[in-house]
Amino acid sequence: MGTPESEDEGYVRSKKQWNTYTVSCYENCGNCCCCMFCWPCVMADLYHYTCAMPWWISLLLGVLLLPIHPFILPLVRHRVRRAHRLEGGLVSDFLCLFFCCWPMVTCQLRDEILHLRRERKWELSYADIIPDTPPWIKPCLKLKDLRRRKRRRSTDEDESSDESSQTSDGDAMYEGSGEGSGHETDTDESSDGTSVSKKGDSH
Repeated sequence: MGTPESEDEGYVRSKKQWNTYTVSCYENCGNCCCCMFCWPCVMADLYHYTCAMPWWISLLLGVLLLPIHPFILPLVRHRVRRAHRLEGGLVSDFLCLFFCCWPMVTCQLRDEILHLRRERKWELSYADIIPDTPPWIKPCLKLKDLRRRKRRRSTDEDESSDESSQTSDGDAMYEGSGEGSGHETDTDESSDGTSVSKKGDSH
């Protein structure tokens, strides 16, 4: 009874686990949607990072080889798994691909590549280029930055207008208080003057 426990304690895993399971695509909804609705772009990512192809050539192959991507995907997966000593084998890749769902397998593979690149553990192509954004994504990022700058500018203008209105209100209040004090001194002086004049008349 005690032997299996000792074996489990001394067991050292020879291969690494994947960052996500095959059915855990919901953990990254953006990646899952991209794999479902834009598979040529996803395959372009895989060709670019695993086969050292330029972005536009990878995208062209992603479009032209669309009918046979399910047969190429296990080979790409095998290349990534062998380079990073991940669990699984070529047979299991084919079984997962044809008996499970190919978008899930693609999503897991792309998520693993992005995870390894974030952790700077990527061993294949373009490992030193971080970030390496696809050219068809850059316009979207520029548009997002432009919108962010506009929002920041509008908030800054609102804050500056609020500050100017507060300062103008404070100046108006200060001027009003100054005028009130001036009137008080004038009335005092006039009252003193009348009293003096009254005293002179009495004499």
